[in-house]
Amino acid sequence: DALNLLAFPENYEFVKEENEQLQVVNNAINHYGHFMQRLVAIEEMSELTKELVKTFRGESNRENIVEEIADVEIMMQQLSLIYDCTFEVVEMRRKKIERLKARIENAKKSE
Repeated sequence: DALNLLAFPENYEFVKEENEQLQVVNNAINHYGHFMQRLVAIEEMSELTKELVKTFRGESNRENIVEEIADVEIMMQQLSLIYDCTFEVVEMRRKKIERLKARIENAKKSE
């Protein structure tokens, strides 16, 4: 967990950078406002969707996909802050990954 990251000096730069990035994300919310950042989140998700659809038409657009995933992840951080649900999101993601793991294991047993 986050506290364990701080226990190891080699993680200091990582934690420092994460904190700096979080501050920038928070500054964006304060500067542009909740309404605008929610709209930008929708726009970024749409752009990622568009790039993913292009791959089904045979386009090689990996670089664009990487960029759009990064944009979406930044906006997801902002949404977690806007809705004050960062810890709930982390916990929900953990639960969903555990459920996915169980589904995969059950599917393998059925094969």
